[in-house]
Amino acid sequence: MTARLNDWQSRLGALLAARRDEPFAWGTNDCCTFACDCVQAISGHDPAEGLRAHRTAEEATKVLQGIGGVAGAADGLLGPRIAPALAQVGDIGLGLLDGRETLLVCVGDAWVGPGGAGTIRLPFDAVTDTAWRAF
Repeated sequence: MTARLNDWQSRLGALLAARRDEPFAWGTNDCCTFACDCVQAISGHDPAEGLRAHRTAEEATKVLQGIGGVAGAADGLLGPRIAPALAQVGDIGLGLLDGRETLLVCVGDAWVGPGGAGTIRLPFDAVTDTAWRAF
């Protein structure tokens, strides 16, 4: 697991502010790349290095099938699983958005992730089964 950078809070805050109005985009601002971008802001390490070539839902599905789906990808790319109730700012959770498994980033009292018109915010209890320590 990678340690947090000294300025991780300002780096994460800047990333979240920059993405606030950025729409969902496969390979650049989808749930996996968003979560990994947040981890990179916190730690300086890009857990998705080499996994950003997809540009369509079909391409993303192929990539995810090869690594065990969204949860399998998170298992392989992030830190250990934790109980969602123990999540801290920057940790990653698995939730459902529009019926799809989605990686979300803990911002304290809520979870955020990319949505159609910009960042979406879900209540803390939206992630109930799985989360990962991201740093």
